[in-house]
Amino acid sequence: MSKDVDEDKQLPENELMRIDAGGRARVNAIGKLTAENVSFGDRIEGQRRVLEYSIDPIAPNRDVETWVDRTQIQAELLERLKTEAIRLVELVAAGGFGKSLLAVWATEQVSSEFEKSLWINFSEAPSFNAFGRWVNQEIGFLVEEAITDEALINQTIYRLNQRRYLVVMDQLEAIADEAARLTFEAFLAQWQQRGKKSTLLITTRQQFLQADGREYACLTVPGFNEDEGAQFLTQKGVTAAQAKTLSQLSELAQGHPLSLNLAAGWLQETSDSKLNKQGLGFFQRLFQQNIDNLEAQVKEIFNELLERLSPLRRILLLEVVVYRQPFDLAQAKAMQADAIGQDLQQLEAKGFLLLQGERWTLHPLVRQFVTDAAKEDEKAAHAHQKAVDFFSDQLTDDDSPLENYLEGFHHLCELGDCESAYDVIQQRNEWMFLQGHYRILVAVYERLVAEWKTDSTESESQHKFGDLLRKLGNAYDSLGQYERAIDLQQQSLITKREIGDRNGEADSLCNLGNAYKSLGQYERAIDFHQQSLIIKREIGDRKGEAASLGNLGNAYYSLSDYERAIDFLQQALTIDREIGDRNGEALALLNRAHAYAKLDDHWAAREGYEQAKVIFTELKLDHRVKRCEKAIQERNRIIALQPKKAPTIGPAPKTDPNDWREKSMPMTKLKATHNTADTRSDTRSKNAFGKWLPYIAIFATIIGLILLIQ
Repeated sequence: MSKDVDEDKQLPENELMRIDAGGRARVNAIGKLTAENVSFGDRIEGQRRVLEYSIDPIAPNRDVETWVDRTQIQAELLERLKTEAIRLVELVAAGGFGKSLLAVWATEQVSSEFEKSLWINFSEAPSFNAFGRWVNQEIGFLVEEAITDEALINQTIYRLNQRRYLVVMDQLEAIADEAARLTFEAFLAQWQQRGKKSTLLITTRQQFLQADGREYACLTVPGFNEDEGAQFLTQKGVTAAQAKTLSQLSELAQGHPLSLNLAAGWLQETSDSKLNKQGLGFFQRLFQQNIDNLEAQVKEIFNELLERLSPLRRILLLEVVVYRQPFDLAQAKAMQADAIGQDLQQLEAKGFLLLQGERWTLHPLVRQFVTDAAKEDEKAAHAHQKAVDFFSDQLTDDDSPLENYLEGFHHLCELGDCESAYDVIQQRNEWMFLQGHYRILVAVYERLVAEWKTDSTESESQHKFGDLLRKLGNAYDSLGQYERAIDLQQQSLITKREIGDRNGEADSLCNLGNAYKSLGQYERAIDFHQQSLIIKREIGDRKGEAASLGNLGNAYYSLSDYERAIDFLQQALTIDREIGDRNGEALALLNRAHAYAKLDDHWAAREGYEQAKVIFTELKLDHRVKRCEKAIQERNRIIALQPKKAPTIGPAPKTDPNDWREKSMPMTKLKATHNTADTRSDTRSKNAFGKWLPYIAIFATIIGLILLIQ
């Protein structure tokens, strides 16, 4: 079971590792971390680094050459950020008012007053779990994925109250899912009441919170005033015979920065960046059509400018919009082979693209318009296929970034090719499980379950769908959502039985056993593992047989029947050695050592840890090597503390059956296995008989005398 997170903890040394249907170790735990030294083990010892494709920690670039100060709003923003009583600031405005760039500017101004500044772009709508774990990670603490949202809210608030951090939550309006939005609202409401040291800066189109008894700043971001708008146009290269003409254009656009940026691009395209009365009249007619709807005004000028792009740049823009993440020139060339850096720079200059770090992305409002235009031109499907080809070409070896697999998966799903999407993600499925990225797996597998056409009668398709259900169940099990895991494993079991997939049936039974064990229903878990074991033996799956034996863990270990646990682990160990499964062998040795430790057989436990360490070293699993080393040190400490007796002359003294040292010494007569369960039971039986023998003799003598007298 996963642990609470109120404080830093470490995985108990003697906790056994569960084995899933693929023979992988599975334990949820929390790593001990400090702000100075973040510990990154694998899933056995602690939680992984947050690796979410929905996490975007890069702020947009602020072009100082075209930046125009907005004196009033910037002064108000700085005042709020520097007020100790205020720990939550919202910047609210419709799309295109420059909220994100104002947040970038503010971060630059106050960064020296905070220990660290964090930026997260919510355009991909990350879950609160991903956001909360990422924030904790960036300030030096890893949190398990199985943590509940409620516990994570408390954990995040606690950590942010320890030191002074600035956390920018950009484009928070992208959280459209009702349940997710409620969770973020709960976090912000609690931070509003409990926040002490750190400051949260939010940009959003809709206000998230209301004033509630605490200092709270909600600033509505205005557009440029006439002078600021005229200055912005000038810095974008627009000229006019009279200065007031620029001010008039700013007034027509209601000071909307994105509208003015697109207007500057249109003027560059049509009149060499010169604004005259004719141009002013054009904008007047354009903007008055939607005088009460700023976003509609932006769309009107966007459409005018889009029509004037060169064919290559127009098609390029309509195709790169399918990329979810910021893209580089190589990705642009994947869409249009003739594209060059200047094409992207010109699209940026005209307001279509934004530079983010060394890559480009689209302004959220512009992305919406471009997506609509791409659908009208039927460019989307062709662009998604080009993206699939690009990311497929990146999968050159096992070290390819996970992002390439996830993006290839996404584009295949957009094309409706769920089976191919499943095949792509399978290439990194085991790695993600071993690294503990369960929530990513839940996200991708849930998407497949929702979109997969399950009416197919092809056995291969049904086979994959059954595997999909099982693997999604494993991910939920790892997150502690056991009821959901059981439901999915049962669906998988039904599918596998329908198509006669015996191996898949056994795997589903194995994972049902794991889920019931997690619920504390050990007898039921044992029943499922025994069913799995029978099938694995029937079909000759030796690795699966070893996994089932190991899980039988584990289950008897949980029932405190350590001797039987050792017996099953010994059988699993024998098979692992026969088939050459070094990782399985090491895990069996490690788990068996845990069981020996429970029986106070510390010599046997130490030997098991030492053997496991050798194999983990060979496999270059440093985190497990350290785990073994720690266990060995603990065994040495216990053995050293055991009482020692002075040498005696004459016959050896009788052994006290309760002497800890005596019980911990190696039992060489029982060979290398250090006693099987049956041998230990026989030994205890003999000891018990010897203890009662004198009383039995006395009782027999008395009975004999009575009979003699009679």
